[in-house]
Amino acid sequence: MSSNHSLHCSSIRSPRASVTDASLQRESFATHPDRYGVFAWWPDDRGYGGEDEYWLHPYDHVMASDFLPSDRVWQRFRGEGMYDLYCQGRILFRAQPRMWVEVEYEGYWVGDFVEVLSQQGERDPFVAEISEVRWNRQTREFEYLLSRAGHQMFQRFSSQEFRTASSLENKEQASWRHPKLVSRDEIQLTPEDGDDSWVDLEPL
Repeated sequence: MSSNHSLHCSSIRSPRASVTDASLQRESFATHPDRYGVFAWWPDDRGYGGEDEYWLHPYDHVMASDFLPSDRVWQRFRGEGMYDLYCQGRILFRAQPRMWVEVEYEGYWVGDFVEVLSQQGERDPFVAEISEVRWNRQTREFEYLLSRAGHQMFQRFSSQEFRTASSLENKEQASWRHPKLVSRDEIQLTPEDGDDSWVDLEPL
């Protein structure tokens, strides 16, 4: 299982546009996460401009509001200033750890390839990529959303239902797509060594 994930940021839901990327260039954050957790609640005074406004970076307030509070698990990258950086997939925002609930990292993260097991013959095993990581407050367990062959699956899986797919062959299987159909004009065959002729393709 993967242990450390650098600052890499896929998600079912794309964030609203913000100026985060540009402003991040002027700040310094750790290159690896130190904690994982969820923002399961919002401070009592949710209104922008209230006394709790500044727990979120002002540039990231609108985008973070799309995803908080939620059961989504975030990586935390410590910052040198007032704010830390929180990340899952393409979603990035800066915040202070208000209403932050730390959870113990299980070893799997967005972008990891896993082999979903057959569960004693109940289904065919397959390889997929983790697209989202969630936290179930009732069971206190991680739940994972997977992408299979480029198609998002909406069923949630537990880590007991899969294992790491470490081989290159398995990863290629997970990202396989149907071949693109091309017209005859796009097909070109190169001659073998020593042969200066081109192969003419006749229509069927």
